[in-house]
Amino acid sequence: MSRTCLAWACSLALASMAVAQPPRAIAQLSMGLRISPTRAIDLGVPCRAVFDGSGNPRLAWAADPERPIPAPRERAAAAAWLEQHAATLGFRGFTPRWLRDGTWQDCSVSTFELVRDGIVLFDAEVSLYFDGDRCLGVLGCVPRIDAIPAVEAPRDGATSTFYARRDGGVDRIVLAELRKTVTATHAITEVVQGDEVLHRIYEQLHWAVQPIAATITEYSFSGMNFPDQIWADSKGLIWFSEPQVGRVSRFDPTANTFQSFPTPGYSGNDGLQVDDQDRVWFGLYTVDHGLGVIDATTGTFTRYAPPYAGAQMAIPTQTTEGTILVTDHAAERVSEFDPKTGTCRASIVLPPQTYPVAGTLEPENGDV
Repeated sequence: MSRTCLAWACSLALASMAVAQPPRAIAQLSMGLRISPTRAIDLGVPCRAVFDGSGNPRLAWAADPERPIPAPRERAAAAAWLEQHAATLGFRGFTPRWLRDGTWQDCSVSTFELVRDGIVLFDAEVSLYFDGDRCLGVLGCVPRIDAIPAVEAPRDGATSTFYARRDGGVDRIVLAELRKTVTATHAITEVVQGDEVLHRIYEQLHWAVQPIAATITEYSFSGMNFPDQIWADSKGLIWFSEPQVGRVSRFDPTANTFQSFPTPGYSGNDGLQVDDQDRVWFGLYTVDHGLGVIDATTGTFTRYAPPYAGAQMAIPTQTTEGTILVTDHAAERVSEFDPKTGTCRASIVLPPQTYPVAGTLEPENGDV
């Protein structure tokens, strides 16, 4: 490949990476954006979008920052624009109706509910995010809509709502009754179909007792750096990681003293758990650092190399067998390490886009 072609290919790749990410102001509206695949959609201009489990766009933004989404700022015009793109955004058959205005960081937000024949689709909204008059993105919370039932006259005094009911893993829209009652302590909203309550929301009206001011005591030592994960051992000593300086420390709350244990040459301690033998386990997250452990009795640090190249091990969990499961977010793996043999039993490759973070032990059956 010539230098010119290589430069063109690199610039094209960088442009593609830039397109995949939303504007900074709305980047936190949908979890997992950094690893979520995006697809192209058309909202009057080419856009990128991440999709939720319903198959509808969750968050969409302009592919070219110089060509913003052409959604108008005025409420009625914005509702008409959303209706124009109902099929793309996943709410064909419903009409957007302005619900409220708000703010998000430095953005102004207009939120619309979805209505058909005067009946609202329960818990479904579409929001437009503006920087001035410039629309940065569209956030949707819309269930899968395959078919809409016929509207029947509600019983006297009843309020109807459309509800996305999950049947066999599939959402289907049903016509239900919306009931609201108020007790001495709660406002209660129920979605009811026949004699079955499909959905219930409790909103507490007030605290039953006056809040009590907490006493918070801060403990520190000179040079403490970003204490992160924390765990107590069998003697009541408190262990915590300091990932930015490659160190694990412990605090004795009885003597009010600290002791630190460096992990020489290895930083990025990610996660921390003290096992049933008071060994302190943690991932060494930087590439190929592997799994670290400190013996609480001797203070000895041991590092076990990862079983595959490019590993970024994190957040260990002890199993009922005494083995250690450790995750790898980026590589989408979970590996099982056996402390008795000092070897890895297995390294399980998970499906794409899994991004495993941490495990929780199910003690009854040993599952994690």
